[in-house]
Amino acid sequence: MFLMETKLDYLDILILSSLVRNGSRKVVANDVGISERTLRRHIKKLYTLLNVQNDIKLALAAINVGIIDSYGNILIT
Repeated sequence: MFLMETKLDYLDILILSSLVRNGSRKVVANDVGISERTLRRHIKKLYTLLNVQNDIKLALAAINVGIIDSYGNILIT
């Protein structure tokens, strides 16, 4: 399964799910209930973990490694 799973906290997974469903960082921050600054910090961490440079590639990488599906449903526990 996904080897970096232990480095992701539940908030990271919620962010990825919301990013796939909503696409907009502002909507993601509101959906998850965090500030845009906190969202930027988490996204930067996710960029590093999944070795990507933008939000679209981040969403695709999360889908490809099996964290979420293409509808934003969480696949790992």
